[in-house]
Amino acid sequence: MKKLSLYIFLSLLWCNVGFADVVKDALTNIKKTKDLLKGNYKCQSILTQGRWTFSFSEISGKNYYIKNVSDDNPPSKQFAVLKKYNMLFWYYILPVEEDSVLIANVLKLEPKRDENFMSIIIFFDGDFTKEDLRKLKDSSNESEQAFFNHADNFVETRINSGSQGNFQNFDRGICKSDYKPLKKIPKLSNEQKEINKKKLLEQLKKYKPTELAPGVKKKTN
Repeated sequence: MKKLSLYIFLSLLWCNVGFADVVKDALTNIKKTKDLLKGNYKCQSILTQGRWTFSFSEISGKNYYIKNVSDDNPPSKQFAVLKKYNMLFWYYILPVEEDSVLIANVLKLEPKRDENFMSIIIFFDGDFTKEDLRKLKDSSNESEQAFFNHADNFVETRINSGSQGNFQNFDRGICKSDYKPLKKIPKLSNEQKEINKKKLLEQLKKYKPTELAPGVKKKTN
């Protein structure tokens, strides 16, 4: 019985250690993603070879503004939300002739990746109706968050569920982060601190009042 209790205890201990490692890895990945959003993403389209840059500014928590600066179009800024720790989603309504379409975008935030940006265009001329479009426009008049929630729910329930609406790829691209983390200054051990302290004291002992203190340069006219 004692052996059985020991095995159970060790098993639980092992599971706890494993779970702690998973949590630690997850938190590390989240931090890396947050760090990537401190930089810009330089992108190139796979379909058109066009180039643009995404920059980010944090609003609060998982909410960001994403700014798109391209070669062909003036800068634009949209409300975006970070989901699944490394997927940034944002939506906007694009006027087309006498109509409008919904553009859904997703950028996977990773330091090194091939194709990590996708954009789809959604038309409202069939299963997706003008009434659906009107509701989206109404939500955009409420707030940025309200529009995002409505558009995100529309894509989740209507597009991802396999509805037969009219939508297609709008763009796909490769985006690379230019973020470079600051190099950490190595920590000195207590032993090294003592050595440096002794060196400084030795220099001060040799110092004469008529001379310049160690490390001080003489002024020149």
